[in-house]
Amino acid sequence: MDPTWTTRSIRAESPMPLQRSRSPGAVEVTGFPPRPFLPEHIYLSTTIPSRNRDDQLAFIRHCHYLRQNRPSYEITHTLTELHLLTPSPAIFIRFLWRYKIYINQNRILEDYRIIIMDNQGTHLEKQFAVFHSWDRRGFSVDINA
Repeated sequence: MDPTWTTRSIRAESPMPLQRSRSPGAVEVTGFPPRPFLPEHIYLSTTIPSRNRDDQLAFIRHCHYLRQNRPSYEITHTLTELHLLTPSPAIFIRFLWRYKIYINQNRILEDYRIIIMDNQGTHLEKQFAVFHSWDRRGFSVDINA
């Protein structure tokens, strides 16, 4: 076992209150904390992340914090990080991998690549770029950017 890995057990009460729905017998969970898929985290999925308004605001605030007074900030997630999840990246062929996040004074760019395999092995191919504006009015997606 790798000595750098540690296991922790945390017991916490659920902070999310339950709320009765108007439908008979249905219960809704309210008060979920935002899940903005922060730039430092690995993102691996078959689709780009969907963000509601709270998630979008949390993501933008966090990116602003990362950039602070610098002209730009960049985070790169190489495909070798996939080895944190699996010994063989080939099991994630055709999945999207968030490769880079660029943060500057004008916008935030998330670079998503698709994991492919060919005769040369497993590598990344450009797929999507997601642009976020600082004015918090949403985002746009550029295919094959």
